Amino acid sequence: MANFEIKSKDLAGRIGKLQTKHGEIETPTVMPVMNPNKMTLNPKKIKKIGAQALITNAYILKKNHLHEVITQGIHNFLDFSGPIMTDSGAYQLMRYGEIGISNKEVLEFQEKINTDIGVILDIPTDTENKEKLNKAVKKTIERSKESEEYIKDKKTLYVGPLQGWKYPDIFRESVREQSKLDFDIHALGSIVPTMERYQYHKLMEPLRIIKEEIPENRPIHLFGAGHPMLFPFLVAMGADLFDSAAYSLYAQDGRYLTPTGTKKIDKMDYLPCSCPICTDNTIEDLKKPENQVKLAEHNLHITFEEIRQIKQSIREGTLYEILETKSRAHPALKKLMDELTNDMRTIQKRDPITKKHLFMVSKYSKKRPDYQRAFKKAKEIEGKRININEFGEVPVNLLECYPYSHIGEETLEEIKGLKINDLEKLKSISEYWLDLDIIPEDVEIIKSPKTGRIRNINRKGNLYLVIRSSDHMMLLHEAARELHKRTEYPKHRIIINKEAEEFVERGETIFNKFVEETDPELKPGELVLITNKDDRLLASGESYLSAKEIMEFKKGEAAKNRWNIKK
Repeated sequence: MANFEIKSKDLAGRIGKLQTKHGEIETPTVMPVMNPNKMTLNPKKIKKIGAQALITNAYILKKNHLHEVITQGIHNFLDFSGPIMTDSGAYQLMRYGEIGISNKEVLEFQEKINTDIGVILDIPTDTENKEKLNKAVKKTIERSKESEEYIKDKKTLYVGPLQGWKYPDIFRESVREQSKLDFDIHALGSIVPTMERYQYHKLMEPLRIIKEEIPENRPIHLFGAGHPMLFPFLVAMGADLFDSAAYSLYAQDGRYLTPTGTKKIDKMDYLPCSCPICTDNTIEDLKKPENQVKLAEHNLHITFEEIRQIKQSIREGTLYEILETKSRAHPALKKLMDELTNDMRTIQKRDPITKKHLFMVSKYSKKRPDYQRAFKKAKEIEGKRININEFGEVPVNLLECYPYSHIGEETLEEIKGLKINDLEKLKSISEYWLDLDIIPEDVEIIKSPKTGRIRNINRKGNLYLVIRSSDHMMLLHEAARELHKRTEYPKHRIIINKEAEEFVERGETIFNKFVEETDPELKPGELVLITNKDDRLLASGESYLSAKEIMEFKKGEAAKNRWNIKK
C-alpha cells in the first residue's frame, strides 16, 4: 500500500506526501509527459521549472529503446533522478486498436527498468456502446487481478485504472472491484476525448463515485488531464495527480497557455505573463516557428504556477474562491462549476468546518459547505436576531462565530449597542459547535481586557474551556468531561488502541494508525473526545480529517491534542 499522508485540506482537496523509491512527491501535482522519441524539453529543464516527477510510456520505450533502457534503467536513460511513472500503452491502444504487447510483458518490463510508478495494461473505454464498454471494463478488472501474480517488486507503486465512467452503474462496480485489489494509486482513464470536446462537467460524477468507493489513502490520478484551468476543480473534488503533454502539444500548434485558457500566439500583441520566457523574449520572438521550445517552456511555467496557487489556496482555506473566479473564464468552466455545486456531498464530508475567511463573491458562494452549515444553524438556534444580508436572520449570540464574523463593518456597528447576556451567548455557541449546551450556570467568564471578547471560561478553579479568537471555536479543557458524560459512544469521539493511550494522556498528537473507531459523521476541524475502547476519556482536541479519512489512512495525524486527562 502507498506510503501516503495528508498535510493540509480544503474542500475535498488535499496537500499530500507520496513516498516512492526515488523520492517524495508532494500532491497535488502534474507529471509532464516525456515522449522518449521526441523530447521537447530535457528533464533537467523540466525539473527546474517545477516538476517533481515525470511520466513516460513503457510501450514506446519497449518498442523503440528496449536495449538502452534495460541496460541503463529508466532514470539514467531519461537523465532524471526523481520519481518516474510509466504508462502501459493503453492510450496507444485507444488510438490504434492493437499494440502487440501483453499485460504480463508490460508489467515485467516496467520492473526491469526500475520504474517508480507502474500501470497495468488496461482496456480504454471511449465508446457509447454499453455492451462493448462493459466487456472492456471486465477485461481491465481481469487484468488487474492477474497483475498480482506478475508483480514481484513490492517497492514499486502500481496504478489500478478505473474505466467505464460513461455508464455510472458499470463504473461504480468497476471502481468497487478495483478498490478490493492491492493497488497504491488509482487513475481515471479514457477522459482525453471528452476533455478535447470541452465537456469537463462530465468528470464530476465519476469523481464522486471514486471518492465514495476508493480508500482515502490511495491517491487519485487523472490520465491526460493536463490543462491548468481544470486543475483547481479536479483538486477540489479530490484528485491528487495529473499528467500533461499539453505544454508541448500546444506549443507545436502555436498555442500559448494561460491559467484560464489558451491563446493563439500569432493573434497576440502582448505577453501577459512574467515567467522567464516572457520577460526575456518579445511577443515577436515567440511567434517564430524556431522558438517552439520556448513556447513549450512558457506553457510548463504556467502549469506549475497553477499547481502552486492551488496548494497555497488549500493552506489558506480559499480554494472555493479560486473555483468561483475560474468559473467566469470560460463557458465550459461555468458548466463545470454548475455540475460541481449541484451535488456537494463529496466535498461536504471532507471540508473543514472552520476557516480563516469566507468571501461572498458570486452566486456560487451560498452553495459552499461552510455557508450551508451556518445558514442551517442560524435557523435552529434560538435567541434575539439580526438580519445579515448573506445569511438572513442570525442569532446575535453567534455573530462572533465563523463564518458570521466575516459580515462587514456596517453590521458590526449595528450590534455594538445591543445588550448581550454572556452566559446565554456561551450556551448558544456551545449549541452551534456541538449541537448541545454544555455550559453550566456556575462558570466564571474571563474577557480580554483589550477587545472585551470572551476568552477563557473557568469552573470551580479549573480552566473549563477556551474561546478561540479567530472563529469563536470552543477548545475543551475540563468541559471535555461534561461532553463525554452527555453524549453516547461514539458521538464526538476518536477511539484509539491500547498502544497509544499513554502517549495521548501525555498530550501527544493522535495518529491515524492508532485509531480503531470514530464518530462516523466526524468532519475536519470538529471538536473531538479521545477515548479508549472502554470509552474512558483520555483527551480532547480537534479532528484534522473526516471519519473516512482517519479510518483509511495509516500515516499522518488524525487529531490535535488540546487537553488531556492528566493535566
